[in-house]
Amino acid sequence: MRLLKSDKGYALFITLVIIILFTVLGMTMLALTSDGMKKNNVRKETVQAKALAETGIDGLVAKINSELTLFLGEDGKPRDDFSKELLKTLNKYVCSSQTKILEKRSTGEFGSCIKKPDGDVKDKNDVVSDLRKLVTFESIGKSGSAKRILTSTIEIGAEAFPETMKYAIGTNIMSKTPKEGEGNLLLHGSSDIHGDIKVDGNLISYDHGTAAYKWEPSLLPRAYPSEHSTSSKLVLGKSMYKVVSKPSSNGSQSGYDNYIKKDNFNTSGFSLRTEPKDLFDEKLAPRIVKRDPTISPIGITDKKDLYYFDNKHGGQYLDITNSTVISGIDKPFSNLLPRRKGESSGKQTSLDDNLDFSMTNTNNFNKMAVKQSLTIVKGDHTFKDGLFVGSAPPQKNSQHNLTIGNKVQTDNPNSRDNIKLDGSIYVNGDVTIQGANLESNALMYVDGDVNIRFSSINGKKLNDGSTGTLIIFATGDIYIANNSVDRDEPSTIKGFFYSQKNFEMYGVGSNIRIEGGISASRIVLNAIRGKSSNSTYQSVAIQKNSPSRLQVIYDANLIENFLKLNKPEPIIRKIDPPLEKDRK
Repeated sequence: MRLLKSDKGYALFITLVIIILFTVLGMTMLALTSDGMKKNNVRKETVQAKALAETGIDGLVAKINSELTLFLGEDGKPRDDFSKELLKTLNKYVCSSQTKILEKRSTGEFGSCIKKPDGDVKDKNDVVSDLRKLVTFESIGKSGSAKRILTSTIEIGAEAFPETMKYAIGTNIMSKTPKEGEGNLLLHGSSDIHGDIKVDGNLISYDHGTAAYKWEPSLLPRAYPSEHSTSSKLVLGKSMYKVVSKPSSNGSQSGYDNYIKKDNFNTSGFSLRTEPKDLFDEKLAPRIVKRDPTISPIGITDKKDLYYFDNKHGGQYLDITNSTVISGIDKPFSNLLPRRKGESSGKQTSLDDNLDFSMTNTNNFNKMAVKQSLTIVKGDHTFKDGLFVGSAPPQKNSQHNLTIGNKVQTDNPNSRDNIKLDGSIYVNGDVTIQGANLESNALMYVDGDVNIRFSSINGKKLNDGSTGTLIIFATGDIYIANNSVDRDEPSTIKGFFYSQKNFEMYGVGSNIRIEGGISASRIVLNAIRGKSSNSTYQSVAIQKNSPSRLQVIYDANLIENFLKLNKPEPIIRKIDPPLEKDRK
């Protein structure tokens, strides 16, 4: 009996031990769970605090950009006025007790301000921009017991160069109701594009190029990445279409013209696509990236007053006896107005500056203004502070033009004029470059059309070791054709071309290589690969392993050359997107 009682007591003891053990374990688990919940809550609050701090920075940056945009209005503001307003706006948000008042949200509260509003933004030559500032922001985010402080360094302001110069190819929609293909990029045949592409309208691609309005079988275009990039990027405003049947009858100019002016491609003959690889060589297709649409007018005719002058505004007459040929002038500090001085038997008979002039040999002057047209032929011509062509009102049934070259129609470089240009030019009329081996460090504003034929254009070697380029901004159409026709080696044109209207270029019979960029309201590129001979082209099978006869290669030095040549922008029209340099 004693043994039985002992067993019962031992069992009771074991039961009590187990109960105590599970109670301790339960309490421990409860404590661990509670501690984990607390840690999770702290972690959640920390994440929310960081998100709130980021919201503070992003919100303040957006607010500053909105205020600056409102200041510019539709017509823009003078450069000096914008520079002052930029500093004024930034200083308004410099950290103080008032700017650190926190804004409340459901997850917590945040406040942001500017620690340093006026950091310098420099180019690679250490030139400080007065239009942009490197701004250091500080933001505090609080959520529960968590607090997070973030600092971010961001470039804010406006650029002194057009956004469109950032792309190898870029189409622009500038009007509220675009028509006649405004904003469209039409790629016919296999052109090669090295760099990024911007299309504000529709992107159209076809595996045929055209010459003399006849469609020639080829391949799809190729998009190569620019230097230091892994892929070409495509900024697309509307839709992409692949041409699946001939869009116009062979030999029909009117049919072709109607096609490239189309706005609606939801018709037979066109297939809507969503992947760039369907419109490009599958292995060399661009990658679509998102970007907020921006309208950035160049203001070409606004430049006129920067170049125009006459004898009442600092100009002095350059009298040329019995001639309209400007030759051998070395007046680097003079603002010249060429004038024909008629003489007979040593006596002056007339003075006339309202004539067409030509320029040859070596000339060096500060500024020059020609009232009528100007032809530049062989020689080396420098105009430090600008050349103005067409300062007088056009005569009846005529207009002012700038012609560069001897106008021969040949691909033999020995038959063309060797010409060097250095400086900036405003042309109140059309520009024709034909029969020229041009070496250029020139910027042109053209209130008219531009035609480039039977020419090569290379960068002029400059004293600082850099290479110049040709940059053209035109209100009219730009047309490039008949360069290196039926030749295996391309004509190189080192330049950037911007048209407020349309740009069209041919690389079918021609063989052309643009090192720079193209921007226009509507762009049409016609190309094939391989050889060309008397309007006969190689088969598609052979073209597959051949180079394109039309190449556009983005030149990253474009912007630097533009800033060197461009007179200071008198009007700032657009705030650029903020560029974050650092956040921690």
